[in-house]
Amino acid sequence: MGTLGRAHGVRGEIRFFPLNPTSELLEPGFRVFVRRAGQETELMLSKVRHAAKFDILAFDQVEGRDEAEALTNLELFVDPDDFPELEDGEFYYRDLIGVEVGVLETEDGDDFRVIGTVDGFLETGANDVMIVTVPGYPDLLVPMIEDAVAEVDPGARVLLFPLEIWAPEDTEIP
Repeated sequence: MGTLGRAHGVRGEIRFFPLNPTSELLEPGFRVFVRRAGQETELMLSKVRHAAKFDILAFDQVEGRDEAEALTNLELFVDPDDFPELEDGEFYYRDLIGVEVGVLETEDGDDFRVIGTVDGFLETGANDVMIVTVPGYPDLLVPMIEDAVAEVDPGARVLLFPLEIWAPEDTEIP
């Protein structure tokens, strides 16, 4: 979900830098985890405030500045079972990591060739970008827009429209 920053005030609150600032998961009563030295600790959110560049969180189990400082720089994460249910056609990026990526031979055809696998995502502000690992070539950065992505089947594959439609002219893939 993101990284905990330094303690905020003296009542056990702590700064939080979310990976997805628009996430609606962070609400009082929501269960989260931190991992320290291979040990997971469950925490229950008691307060969430939004500031300009970060959020300010409080947990039921954290009392005082010293306990909050002990959480500084730890990653905050959630159990995927606690994610909200998705509507048809929606998916979580985490469900695409490692799936094969294919490029359609024609814009309206069914034939495609596999070029690599999804390695991750970048947030750019304008649109998210999928990182595709292509063996023997530089990573391919694919904008997550309708002009580039033809089909997404979480856990199976992602199909892209032909590169000449959306990629820069000098883009090379197998």
